[in-house]
Amino acid sequence: GNGNSRYLRGRDYGFNIPIGATIDGIQVSIMRQSSSNAGGNSIDENIIRLVKNGLILGNNYATNTDWPTSMAVANYGGPTNLWGTTWTPADINNANFGAVLAVENESNSNNRTASVDYIQITVYYTISISITNFSPASACSESGVSVTITGTNLSGVTGVSFNGTPASYTVNSSTQITATLPSGATSGTISVSSPSGNATSAASFTVHPLPTVNPITGITTLCPLTTTTLSNTTLGGVWSSDNLSVATIDSNGIVSGISSGSSLITYTFTDGNNCSNSVTTTVNVTAPPILSGPNEVCLGNTIQLLPSFGGTWISSNPSVAM
Repeated sequence: GNGNSRYLRGRDYGFNIPIGATIDGIQVSIMRQSSSNAGGNSIDENIIRLVKNGLILGNNYATNTDWPTSMAVANYGGPTNLWGTTWTPADINNANFGAVLAVENESNSNNRTASVDYIQITVYYTISISITNFSPASACSESGVSVTITGTNLSGVTGVSFNGTPASYTVNSSTQITATLPSGATSGTISVSSPSGNATSAASFTVHPLPTVNPITGITTLCPLTTTTLSNTTLGGVWSSDNLSVATIDSNGIVSGISSGSSLITYTFTDGNNCSNSVTTTVNVTAPPILSGPNEVCLGNTIQLLPSFGGTWISSNPSVAM
């Protein structure tokens, strides 16, 4: 009568909360009964507390409510209740994690038996998603470079964006994603989204704009075995031709006609961020026309020389023929 019990302890629950998860709350559910409540005197809880790393700590949620005389469940704590302390997944996964129960007999003279069927513990947690790093830290605009993103709990990622611009991506593992820098992206943070939450990088990814390259100027039509000079006021660029059998171009922009046809001439400029941009023009190499027709004519008569259109005919001696 009127005595307190020793502790009844539950442990070795075998929890396996993922590393990086946030513990939101803990609930203890106890199925219990008292042997009697004659005279209104029954069993009450004296202590209901949690065990963390082998130590009894946190809030005591024992109540003064009499236990029923038939088995019934009472819940303590809840989905958002941390029992007055902090918890990590390692604390919960520890074999020593558990709960202790002690009761008191409110009857002064009669013995009471406190019976417990089970002590059940429910842990409520959320899987935190995070970005810890990314590489490279910068890239040129429109380069489509692959960016490796590392973090925690990335397996369920459903979206990746660069400063708000959606990107294509591949989930490699729970700690790594490979994303492609999207067209139109600008400098800013990298973000990932998932059903369990969103995460944004602490650092910004730098998108270097492409350099501005001025237009190509110069005559773009020439004959085989002749030259023309092209120029560009954006200094420091490199010239190239896509059809060397038609036309070549040297470092000074001098185009040499090789044979009839068209060649795309490109001027490419690379800036200090190693970002390149280019402009193009088409060079047409055209063979000179073949002149044909009679080379004699009687005085007062006419002859037809070819071609008959597309050019201008002149005579070196109009007093003889014109």
